[in-house]
Amino acid sequence: MSITLFRVFLLSVVSFGFVNAVGELLPPGFYRITSVEDGMVLTATDSFGFVPGRQHRLSNVIVAKWKGLSEQEWQVKDSSLGIPEQYTLTSRRFDRNRVSMWAPQKFYEISNEWRFIYLGGEMWQLKNKDTGRCLINWGRFRDVDEWTCDKYANNQRWYMQRLN
Repeated sequence: MSITLFRVFLLSVVSFGFVNAVGELLPPGFYRITSVEDGMVLTATDSFGFVPGRQHRLSNVIVAKWKGLSEQEWQVKDSSLGIPEQYTLTSRRFDRNRVSMWAPQKFYEISNEWRFIYLGGEMWQLKNKDTGRCLINWGRFRDVDEWTCDKYANNQRWYMQRLN
């Protein structure tokens, strides 16, 4: 009898638990994304990769000390691919459908589809669908880059704080 009950419980967890847990932990909406490493907030610049008032190039997605909420809000939406933890990430301020990775003398357009890997509490790791790389905070340069997921482990954890 106890074995049968255990099987029913296990089947219900396998069938519903993961999807429900992900849906409850990260429902679509607007979020502030904060680096676990140093508390800096993920912020978008304009579509040309320039910070207003500065002359040097930075990533389209940077960690900056801007105060405006509209510059720090990211829209998280379900991806159309049907993967429970996969979402699109769009800047609320600029309504862009992509985030860019900065490299010397070159910009790389990266897909806006990310796997949000739950790490516990409010912590998440953002893994790009196309490249398989993780979004990291370089901290020292106040810049955000996209890198392999097996390096800079402390830089790969983000708080997903819902704003609505």
